[in-house]
Amino acid sequence: MATKTIRDLIYVDNERVHSLYSQVFGGIADLVVKSHFNSINRQDTNSSIKQAFSPSLETNVLESSSQTENTVLHDELYRRLELKIKNSIVEIEDINANNFRSKLQNTFLIKIRGKAEIEDYERLAAFTKRFNKLAEAIVYSNIASDSTVNVLLRKTELIEDLEDQLKCTNSGDKQNKERITSELNIVKKFREPHLILRLLQQESGMRIDPQILDYYSDWFEFFHPKGFEITIMPLNADGVVFRGVLDRNELRLSPEYLRSLFGNYVDSEWVMVGQVTYLPDTVIPEIADDDQLTIDLNNSSDSEQKTDSADETSVKDPLIPVLEKIKRNAKNDNVASLRDPVNGLAKRAAYFDRMFFESAKRKEIIMRPLAIYREFDVEIDEESEPTSDAPL
Repeated sequence: MATKTIRDLIYVDNERVHSLYSQVFGGIADLVVKSHFNSINRQDTNSSIKQAFSPSLETNVLESSSQTENTVLHDELYRRLELKIKNSIVEIEDINANNFRSKLQNTFLIKIRGKAEIEDYERLAAFTKRFNKLAEAIVYSNIASDSTVNVLLRKTELIEDLEDQLKCTNSGDKQNKERITSELNIVKKFREPHLILRLLQQESGMRIDPQILDYYSDWFEFFHPKGFEITIMPLNADGVVFRGVLDRNELRLSPEYLRSLFGNYVDSEWVMVGQVTYLPDTVIPEIADDDQLTIDLNNSSDSEQKTDSADETSVKDPLIPVLEKIKRNAKNDNVASLRDPVNGLAKRAAYFDRMFFESAKRKEIIMRPLAIYREFDVEIDEESEPTSDAPL
C-alpha cells in the first residue's frame, strides 16, 4: 500500500492555468488542444443526432462525457503546473500584523492553509431586502404554539367570533351579554398582530432598521453586485486573513450547492494558491484642495482681473464676465482642465472602495486565487491500479 495526496478541487481559474502552463512548459498544452478538438467533434456528432432524432439518452451521454473529460484534463493541468513551479510558491507561515508586508511583497504565488469563510454578495443583497420578513416568519413559527401569544395574534378572528356570539345571545340573557361585551372590549384593546410580531422581533434581536437594510442593499448592488469570496484564516496567523476574490463561473460547484454542503464557515482545512493583489494600509494619495469637482475659470493675470472687476460693475448679466474670461483663457492657451476634477473624483471613489477593502478588526490580504482545494492523504493499492491503456 502506498500513500498518495488527493486534491478535492473547489475552484480553479482555468484561463490563468492555461496561460501559466503554456509559458512554463513552452507552448500550448497538448491536453488542452486535445480537449478542444474532442469537444468540437462531439458537438458535431450531437448536432447530427439531434437533426435525425429527438433528444435521446445517447445524446445526453455524449454531452456529459465531453464535460467530464474536460474537467479531468483541467485537474491534470493544474497538478502538473503546481508541481513544476512548486519552488516559486511561497507557503505562508508565522505571519502577523507586523510582518505581513515583508513576507508578501514581491511574491509570485503564495499558498495558505486554514479554515474558510464563504461570502456570496449576490445572495447577501437579496437577503438584506428580505431580512425582516424572513425574521418575522422565524419568530412567528417559534411563538405560534404559545397559547397566550396565539390568542393575541388571533385578534381579528376573536373579535368576529365574539360579535357573532353577541348577536346570537338571547336579549333576555343579560348576564351572558355583559360577559361577552366585556371580553369583546378587552380583545379590541389588544395590540395589532403585526405590532406584536415586530415587538417580539425587536426583543429577540431579529429586526433591523429597514433604512439600514436599504443602505446595505444599495452598497452590495453598486460596489459588489456579483461578488463571491472565500477567505482563508491560517491557524498560525495573528490577526491576518487572506480574502480570495473569485469568478463564480470557475467554481466546481454552484454557489448554492457549495453553501449547502459547507455552510458559511468551514472548520476543516482548505488550501488557497494565488497572487496577492492588495495589501492593507496602502496609502491613497491625499485629495488636494484644488482637486474639486469644479472648473477653475480664474486663470487670467492680475491685470486682467483688475480690468474684469471694473467691467463687471457696469455689467448687469453676471454670465458675461465669465464668458469673457473663457474667451481670453482660450486665446492665451490657458484652457480650464477637466482632467483635474475627474482625478479628484477618482480619489474620492478610492476612499469609498477602501471602506470595503480594509477591515478595522483584522488585516485582510486581497488575493486572486489560482486554485482552492482540500487535500487528503489516502492509501492506494498499487497492484489494483489500472494501467494507462486500461479501459475506464
